Amino acid sequence: MGFNMKYENVFNEIAEQYYNAIFRYCYVRLSDEHAAKDCTQEVFFTFSLKMNKLKLSENIRAWLYRTADNVMNNYKKKHKEMISYDDVNEATKDTYSVETPFNDIISEEEYELLKSYYINGDDIEIISSRLGISKAATSQRIHRIKAKIKAKYV
Repeated sequence: MGFNMKYENVFNEIAEQYYNAIFRYCYVRLSDEHAAKDCTQEVFFTFSLKMNKLKLSENIRAWLYRTADNVMNNYKKKHKEMISYDDVNEATKDTYSVETPFNDIISEEEYELLKSYYINGDDIEIISSRLGISKAATSQRIHRIKAKIKAKYV
């Protein structure tokens, strides 16, 4: 690596101590072994380039995790999927039936409405526009769907 002996020993000690932990951290965040390996290698490559400027008394562990976060964020930006969830949902809509947690109580459309409001965080105005109904009607639908679920479980 072109280090002098002192830096080579320090690098080897740090890599031995933290490499597996950084790899696991990347793997958990990326859910992709290949991406985690790439990011981990980049973290330690960056460390090798900057270690002579770092104070050895500095919290190297924190620096490695911060660097891993930055490397993973850059990796995600470079490797964004070109297809969205909506595209997949639309393309596969007719090929399978969605099992919802409340299939026996509410329809798939009602489940999608609740999911849009509570999980996706869409506001009433956006949902109303998508459904082509008033905000009051949308609020009322959400209220009725919740009432159906409550009646079954409460």
